Amino acid sequence: MVGQPGVINRYQDGSYQAYDINYSATLNSSEWKTVSTNFTFLGDETIGDKAENCLSFIFWLDKPDSNTDDYYIKDFVITKYVADYPELKVTVDEKTSYLLNEKISHTVYGVKDGAETPITSGVTYKSSNEGVVKVHTDGTIRAVGAGSATITAIYDRVPVQFNVTIGEVDGVLDLSKTEKTVLASDETSQMAVDLVKSDSTVQTLVKADGTEVEDVSFSTSDANVATVSESGLVTAKKPGTALITAEYSGTTKSLMMIVGNTTASKDFEKDSDFSVSDKTVANFDTKTRTGSGRSLWVNAYSSNQAEAVSSIFSAPQNYETVQWWYYDDGEDTNKGFFHFMTGSSPRLNLWIWPVSSGKFYPDNRENTTTSGGCINVSGYPKTKARSKGWHQVVINNDDGHITLYYDGELLLDGNMTEGAANKAVGIGYQRWSSEEGADIWMDDFAHVETVARHNVTVTYGENGTVKNGDADVVSGTPIQVKGGESLTLKVVANEGYQAKVTVDNQQVALQDDNTVTLSNITANKAVAVTFEKVITTPEISGSNADYIIAQDDYDTGDGEKHFAYVSYYKAAIPATYQVKGLGMNFGDGTNTIALPVNDWTTDYMFGVRVFGKAVKKENTYTFQGFAVVEDEEGNESTITTGEPITK
Repeated sequence: MVGQPGVINRYQDGSYQAYDINYSATLNSSEWKTVSTNFTFLGDETIGDKAENCLSFIFWLDKPDSNTDDYYIKDFVITKYVADYPELKVTVDEKTSYLLNEKISHTVYGVKDGAETPITSGVTYKSSNEGVVKVHTDGTIRAVGAGSATITAIYDRVPVQFNVTIGEVDGVLDLSKTEKTVLASDETSQMAVDLVKSDSTVQTLVKADGTEVEDVSFSTSDANVATVSESGLVTAKKPGTALITAEYSGTTKSLMMIVGNTTASKDFEKDSDFSVSDKTVANFDTKTRTGSGRSLWVNAYSSNQAEAVSSIFSAPQNYETVQWWYYDDGEDTNKGFFHFMTGSSPRLNLWIWPVSSGKFYPDNRENTTTSGGCINVSGYPKTKARSKGWHQVVINNDDGHITLYYDGELLLDGNMTEGAANKAVGIGYQRWSSEEGADIWMDDFAHVETVARHNVTVTYGENGTVKNGDADVVSGTPIQVKGGESLTLKVVANEGYQAKVTVDNQQVALQDDNTVTLSNITANKAVAVTFEKVITTPEISGSNADYIIAQDDYDTGDGEKHFAYVSYYKAAIPATYQVKGLGMNFGDGTNTIALPVNDWTTDYMFGVRVFGKAVKKENTYTFQGFAVVEDEEGNESTITTGEPITK
């Protein structure tokens, strides 16, 4: 008997098949363990597909240091699972030639009591040769190369196998003639679709003006960002990115549409679009992706290692989406790589590998998640196989989370290394070897703000500060916040002071931890913070003579000019007190002028005006403000400005 510890071996028709039913547990002599597992018989010429032919399961545990332990098996039961359909059947519409990635048309049927029922969902597949037939994540199977493959389809634990023979595989869709891939809201762009054969012949399926359509269907990955009509007219809706997919005769190709505010772009229509004096940058060229313009020709051949073309394009801090296009001539030569980097490191490299035996091969390194994230010198994205033509590269940055799309296909999905996020990032091209022919053409660089941002401007004065996280907010300097997100500010008052906060001129209360949160920000916001002295005992100010204003031409209505005084005061009391009265003692101290009090705030600003025929400029008068206050226990007292002022 052969096997491994902790493995249940499967025998069928008296022959050992596999130890593919794994069970792991700690066993001892005083405790029963329950072993439960599922298995599926895959019918073939050797073992058939009859579950009743199963003879035995043997559990074997290697105990080389002990000959005394006994192991027992009880209640051994094999239960045959009864599926909805005991048998499956597959029909395949095979062709002599396919387009690359063309969907293989087939139907899976469930067979029961002689009746066949089509199964439209829940089927899983496995290909014996993914170089011929590949199973995609959406459950479809597609032709990728000439040859034969066995496909296993499983539904409700019941398998069925069928063979597929693929003849010549030829033809890919090309969407690169679509003129506009960066749009503003409500702008439109017509998809252009070509079918490119391996002999370089091109069949136009949809013209750039949308006038010719041949059985091409279109779809969008996000209709909130961009919609697409039956004829391929894309309409931008709101900032973001959306993959527009064209399908023809079962083969598909996607293009990224970018909607938002373009903050920087280079289409090389102007000489000023590129000014770096680098010997590896030759000049502009008439090879363009669309129209009659020009592109940047990068002659990367130099010595053994050409200099990187630094500053071809730089995305500023907090960028969301960066796009560029490049042209591969398809020649059997080494090209180079794009690097997308902050300084010298960390960086992301997108390799353009050479061909081998007449075929293009991708980089097989998939180390995109190790050593701190996808942006580092050793973590390269899995690169697509080279092909002749223009190729779109799009990089999205969502607060340090990076996704890289190549011709509409996701190649990388990971987080930036700490320290690299939200920094200005340069994009350059560096050739790979010393052989000539590594030159490429580049066009249509664009940096696009695909996420709405709003400014939160915080202003505050002395006796405290405002923090955003651990950093002090600079008063008057806007804080940028993505649309729909929140911002929490911590308000720190100096000892003896308390904060008063308004948002867009509306007073808001601080939380117990002295924070205020602005939720779902969809517009610019103004936050004002004042730090006021904490009042612990009642007080009234205004005893300085400067608070008293004299007016010598006051008109009392009798046609004569008289003298008048206006005196101003401020009463400040703790929150636990109430103000019962305000006023001023005037003249010789026997005249009292009282004011009504109606639910004022804790800062009581008031003025008292005295006038009349009896008020003479040549006389001397005294002024003393007062406030009648009541504490939390109901005790009344009168506070004054101190000694009366004589004026």
